[in-house]
Order: sequence, then C-alpha cells, then structure tokens
Amino acid sequence: MQSVACSRFGTASPSVTIASTRIPISRLFEIRDLFTVGYDCIDANPDQPLRIDPLIYATYLGSEGVDDAEAIARDASGNVYVTGYAGGADFPTTPGAFDRTFHGGCDPLSCADVFVAKLNPSGSALVYATFLGGSGIDRAHSIALDSSGNAYVTGETTSSDFPTTAGAFDRTYHGASDAFVVKLNAAGDALIFSTLLGGALEDHSSSIALDSAGAIYVGGHTLSSDFPTTIGAYNRTFSENAAFAAKLSSDGSSLTYSTFIGDGQAHAVVVDAGGNLVVGGETTIFRFFPTTPGAFQTAPSLMDGFVTKLNPTGSGLVYSTLLGGVRYDYIYAMALDTAGNAFLTGTTNSSDFPVTPGAWNTTFPGSTRGGYVYVAELNASGTSLNYATFIGGTGGSSAGYGVAVDAAGAAFVVGTTIDVDFPTTSGAIQPTHPGDPLTMNAFVSQLNPTGSTLLSSTYLGGSGGDRAQSALLDGSGELYVSGQTSSADFPVTPGAFDTSPHVNTTSQTIDDGFVVKLSGLTGPVSYKTAVDTGPSGLRLEVNGSAVTTPSSFWCPNGATVWLNATSPQLSGSYQYWFSSWSDGGARDHTIQCAPGLSFTAYYTTTPQPDFVLLASPSRTSTAPGGNATVDLTVLALNGYAGSIVDLFLSGAPPGVAGTFSPTFVAPSGTATLALSVSTAVAPGVYPLVIRGNNGTSIRSVPFQLEVLGLQLAANATVLSIEAGSIGSATVTVTLKGNYTNPVVLSVSGLPAGVGVSVTTAEFLATGVATMTFIVASNAPTGTFPVAVTAAGGGTSRAVSLDLQILAGGGTGRGLSPGTTDWTSLLGWFVGASALAAVAIYLVERRKR
Repeated sequence: MQSVACSRFGTASPSVTIASTRIPISRLFEIRDLFTVGYDCIDANPDQPLRIDPLIYATYLGSEGVDDAEAIARDASGNVYVTGYAGGADFPTTPGAFDRTFHGGCDPLSCADVFVAKLNPSGSALVYATFLGGSGIDRAHSIALDSSGNAYVTGETTSSDFPTTAGAFDRTYHGASDAFVVKLNAAGDALIFSTLLGGALEDHSSSIALDSAGAIYVGGHTLSSDFPTTIGAYNRTFSENAAFAAKLSSDGSSLTYSTFIGDGQAHAVVVDAGGNLVVGGETTIFRFFPTTPGAFQTAPSLMDGFVTKLNPTGSGLVYSTLLGGVRYDYIYAMALDTAGNAFLTGTTNSSDFPVTPGAWNTTFPGSTRGGYVYVAELNASGTSLNYATFIGGTGGSSAGYGVAVDAAGAAFVVGTTIDVDFPTTSGAIQPTHPGDPLTMNAFVSQLNPTGSTLLSSTYLGGSGGDRAQSALLDGSGELYVSGQTSSADFPVTPGAFDTSPHVNTTSQTIDDGFVVKLSGLTGPVSYKTAVDTGPSGLRLEVNGSAVTTPSSFWCPNGATVWLNATSPQLSGSYQYWFSSWSDGGARDHTIQCAPGLSFTAYYTTTPQPDFVLLASPSRTSTAPGGNATVDLTVLALNGYAGSIVDLFLSGAPPGVAGTFSPTFVAPSGTATLALSVSTAVAPGVYPLVIRGNNGTSIRSVPFQLEVLGLQLAANATVLSIEAGSIGSATVTVTLKGNYTNPVVLSVSGLPAGVGVSVTTAEFLATGVATMTFIVASNAPTGTFPVAVTAAGGGTSRAVSLDLQILAGGGTGRGLSPGTTDWTSLLGWFVGASALAAVAIYLVERRKR
C-alpha cells in the first residue's frame, strides 16, 4: 500500500502523492466539532491511506536543564534515533537502559550528559533512552546506524571517567577534552565498544559516518599536537588548530587511518560508495589550507568553507576546494547524492559569496555580522558549483545546520533565523515569524534540483526561540528534523511522546530538544489551546461540546473555534455566574487558533440554599450484644427552606441494626441513631454513613462503629489449698479495640474464712492478673465454686474456678506455728491488699 498525503513537499496546492506522482485533489476544510477537523478530498482514492496534517508528529524531548537534540537517524522500521546532550536528571530514560543515572558536570551556563534515545515510528513513545557520560561535561553531535540497529555516536567529553570498553583503541583520558566514539547495541542497554580519541589539549568530534563494511569515520578539530595520526596518512604535521579525519576499525579497536587536513574545523563527514571520505567545514582565519589543482576555489580569503575528499586509505586528497568570499564563510552540514555531488549549507557574510547565475536568490541582502543562509551543490570532482544560492531575509542572522537530498536531487535545508522576512511559500505550515523580532526561529526549506526555485519554505517553532540542527529524509520522502526549542508553544502534536515543555524552576526558562516528522511543508498545523475557569472545575463549551476545566483542545492554525462560558451553573453549594473572559470576549464568542493561546472564564458566586448533616460522636463503641447511640443534627444553610430530610444508614455489617428517632427531620432539627450490635459481630472498626435525602439532594456524614472484644481465661479450673495456707491462680484478660474506660476484675463465691487479693484489678490493654487466695485454718473444708468476672466497655466475661479446701495440719503456710485464728492471716491480707491498692492507684494515675 502506497503512502498518500493531502499535501507534500514542494506543492502548495492540495494533492496526494502515489508512487512519487503528485495528484491534485479537491479539498474543503471545516471544523466539525471539538474533536473533529474535516477535509473533503473528493478525488482521493479511498483504498489508499490519506494523510492531511503535514506534521506527522512533533514532540519535546528534554528536562528542566538545557537539552539539545543535535542529530537524528532512522532505521528501516521507521524508528528514530536521536542524540545530543541532556541538562538534568529528569531527562526521560527507560527501564533497562545502559545508564539511567545523570552524571553531568557543569559549566557556568549548564550541565551536560550525552543522551541517546530511540522513538517508535509514531513518535508516541520511547523504545529506549539512556545517558552516556562521566562526571565532566559530555556532548554528542552526530549519530549513525548500521543495519542491525546499533547506534554509533560521537562528540567530546571532559570526563576522566567517561565509560570505555576493554579492547577499545584508547581508554585513557588525556585532559582538557577528548573526542569519543561509541557503539551502543540495538537494545540500548550495553556498549559494544567505546573509545576516546585525542591528545593533551582540546579535541572535538563533530560528525560520524559508516561504510558498507562497518568501518567508522569521524571528523572534527583538535588543538593537540599529540593527536594520534597513522603512518602513511595524508598529513601528520600538526598546525595550530587542525581539522582532522579518522577511520576506525569496525570493532573500535584500532585506527585504520587518522590524518590532519589543514588549519580549520571539520563539521561534516560523508563516505561515498567508493570508500572516499568527503569532509566539510571552515578554515582558520589567515591560515593555510590545502587545495588541489583544478579545484573550484584555491585562493583563500579571511575565513572560507572547505570541502576535502580523501582517498580510501586516507593517504591523499582526491580534491580539496575552498568555498567563500572576502569575509566569513562556514560549512555546517553536507549531504551527497548518488552521483557524488556534495550539497552544502551553512552561513556567510561575504557579499561576493559565489552564487551562480539562474539560482533562486543571487542578491546579497546586505552587510551583517550574523550571516545569511546559503545552499550550494558542488560537483563530484570538486571543480565547479552546480548551483549556489542565498536563502534568507534581511535580518542578517541565520544559518543552515542540516541538509538532506532526495532521489530527484532536491535539497532540504533546516536551520535557524532571526529574519522576520525569511522567505516562506504559499500555504506554509508557519508562514510568519512566530516570535519577537529578535527571536531566533527554526526554518525548513526545499529547493528544486537545479537550485532555481524555492519549492516550499516555512518557519517551524514557537514564540520562545528555536533551532533546527539535523535533517533526514526517508525512502518515502518524509522529513525528520531535530533541534532545540525554548518555546512553550512549539507545535507539538496530539499523542506525541511529550507535549509539555520542561520549565527550569530557577530560571523559568525552557531549553528542550525536539523531534519532528513532516510529510510536507504546506497545510495547517494544529496547536494546543488551554481553557480554564476561575475558579477551576467549572464547565465550558468548546464548539458546542462540554468540557470540565482545566482542559485543552487542538485546533488548526487560523481555524475559528466557538467558546461559551456556561452560566449560571451549580457546583457544590454555590451558583456561578459568568463575569468575564481573559481575552475580553463576550460570554460566547469565537477565537482564532494560534500558537500558545490560553483562555480563562471568570465567575462570581452566589451561595445556594442547602443543608448539611452533623454526627456526634464521630466514633462510638460497644461490645457484641451491646448498644450505642449517635446524635444527628440536620443544619440548614443559606436560608434553606426546602423539603424534610429522610434519614438512612448505610454500610452496616450483618448483625448491626440502626434505628432513627425520628426517621425524618425538618431543617434545622435533631435526631438520634440507636445502634444494636448482636453477639455474633466480630470485634473491629466499621465505617458507616448516615445519609439525608430531601428528594433532590443527598448529603452524607461518615462515622465509625467500634465493636470491642473482651476475653477472659484462667490457668486452672481447680485450685486446692490446705486450711491455714495460701494458693494462687492467674487469669488472662484479652482486650480488642480502643477501650477508654478500664475493664475491672472481681471475684465472687468465696466461702467463710477465705480472702483473695488481685495483683492487677483494672485493665486498659491485654494483661495477666494473679489471684492469691488466703485460707484460714478454721475455714470449712470442701469444694466451693468461685466466679472471676471481667467487666467494662458495656460487656462482661466470667470464668469458674473450683476452690478445694483441704484439711490442714493447724499451721497455715506463712503463719506462725500454733496460730489458728485470723490475727496473723488478717495482717498478711491487709498488706497484700495495700499492694493491690497501690497498683490500682498507679493505673488510675496513668489514665489521668
């Protein structure tokens, strides 16, 4: 099935593209309701998928720190790989990823760790995302993929503990900053290899490429005289600030070649089908840079762009040419077509930059320090320009940072501009500069294969500032762009991975990465529009559909949306009346969709007549088989004079019954709830609710019923004591629940001549008491049933004990020989009772 889109690159009129053929169609646009935008594509084939919005997806990718999505790649399944640097620990990583810990070191402006992220084909979720770095500052600038989905990343690090792998070419950090080259496996959970590349001073790697055999090519610049070069390389003589190119083995264990090129900085490397490496960048001011005979430009000026093609062994130049005029010229990005022509972009402020006759724009806008975007196509031999043109307005601060070329030879350029008159084409996604006049904004432009026509061009961003840094085309002609945005209103799309910007809580600024996939540069872009009420939580209508605030909706740029502030409306005990909209509009009015819109409807309130229920206490207790009561008040509010309120109990467990007296109340009035708890109800706390219903409203009040538990057990059922002696038994009191009054022990059924003392007579928690029985020598013998009772909390429990008094020898245990009366026995009993009284006093004192 072929991809079909209502608008495609290079056409401002409605069309579909099937098998690379653009077909005009009729199109009618309308807002159908809050959630539906309608297009009537009359001539479209219903059997083909139809795409209308040129933004397939657009997402933020960042943290509360400074983040930048510098480079992008794509696999055959449509997954997108992004690298750059993250500035905060809240950057999104995924479970199982290689490193989820943010290590970033900081400079005065920001902190930075490399990140590598893989987005699914719809841009709605991360397949994986990982940090990569050490305790210093780590930044990545370029990414490449092999057919297995392994990601190759390059950049520079100031981390002495940057992660490297066994057997890698160089695991030693040399100081200042080192370049790095890393291969991350397809799952994003392990390094296949990681190596450093550098010398004693600063080393930077800006671009990476792979050949069909898996060899790795990188380019950048170095200040290190001991930067590693290889025997037989083109140039091993270091100069002050040297552009370099290096080829590593596929396993990262060795340098196939490494060479200096000349004084300058390399920003782009591309390897052709023959294994030749094409390097692009700019020269150092007033320094020598090698050129080859017959090259397009051999005479240097102040600072020029350069394009150098190295042979497959890195031992010589196939060609090397300069590109520029009398002032400053930079090459930031490069792409090759299948014929080996090099498509270049960057910035220039040279009035004599070598534009070509018939190119789209050959007029230099004027003197500026900032520079202007250019696009140039250099032929495969490096001897001439197929075309060179300016792209830009007159503001004088713009640059191209990414370029891609399609199968037909059309160039797509992305970058950033301050120009409010940057050229855009009819029907562009964003035809006008969305920010303040001095705000940088991203752009995307497409030139025809001869460079003579600007097929399509648009701004891309929000009002806060944006920079597009990398561009990639897939086989169906869809364009992927990554970069950095400071815009809270960047045009993200519904369902994208992250549609919310990340605001630094200290500086209140936004610096997020972004990733965008486009099917074209023309057509409407939808923006998220926020609506709220003051206070929040009220209802509004958007295009006739009710929403509860706060809420948001998506609408195409420039579309008309109807907002209605519902009034009056009842919420809780208040009536709300519309007062004003934040934009000054009428209660119901229309708005035009645009980036970053937010609307709030403000209301005044009028208290409504109502009633409430009050219950006391909020927690009541009883024991199984007991009763409890709750006092209830039905209180009228705001002059309530409505119907009587019927009372109901809900939530009662089996065995608990409630009776209201009376069963209905006219506000303001009182009632009593009597609760009956059967003996089968288990101890515990039961949440119950009393409800009042006046026929139109139900109000409720919760309370808790605590069913207390009391258990009593003795350690013996029979206790034998000789007359004139002492014996003891213990009882265990088990309490369940929140007893607020003590459980008291008592003993009954003692015969004459027998007394008892209890070590603990009152309990507020589970415990054990010892009962000491004192039997006089003249006490009657026999078996006497004695009852031990524990009572409290509305319930009581009892155990029986058979007291057997045996005939004694006339001398009681603990008594003086020959004592047969109560004198000594009574003295002992008084002492024991005094000890028990002290224990009871201590319990009571603790309670108070």
